[in-house]
Amino acid sequence: CKDSGLADFISEVSLDYVVGQNGAMLSEGQKQKIALARALVHNSPVIIFDEATSNTDVYSEHQINGLLHTKLKEKTVIIITHKQEILKEADQIIMLKDGAVVGSGVYDDLSKDNLEFKNMLNMGENIE
Repeated sequence: CKDSGLADFISEVSLDYVVGQNGAMLSEGQKQKIALARALVHNSPVIIFDEATSNTDVYSEHQINGLLHTKLKEKTVIIITHKQEILKEADQIIMLKDGAVVGSGVYDDLSKDNLEFKNMLNMGENIE
């Protein structure tokens, strides 16, 4: 719970908190933290994040990103994102457009050599 960022929430409401059907009483960020906690507990060899930080605050985003360098370092982590901070950290980026691969490589190379990637980056400083 600590690693996923749920510890503060649990200390506020307790483990007996009623989350409602399909987590109706939870925020989207809380749901994402629960999913992350489950992945950590199961010690899954492959983790898939689909815009994992889209509904979290800045502190939680940094905490999740930090896990990539610690608890998740030896795992295969597939991250679906538009956020430049996360893209810069990736070992390998595969850029898709309309279901087709339009680029692959590391951030520095793609940002120099790939027009599609450069266009995506130019759409905003932190694309969300």
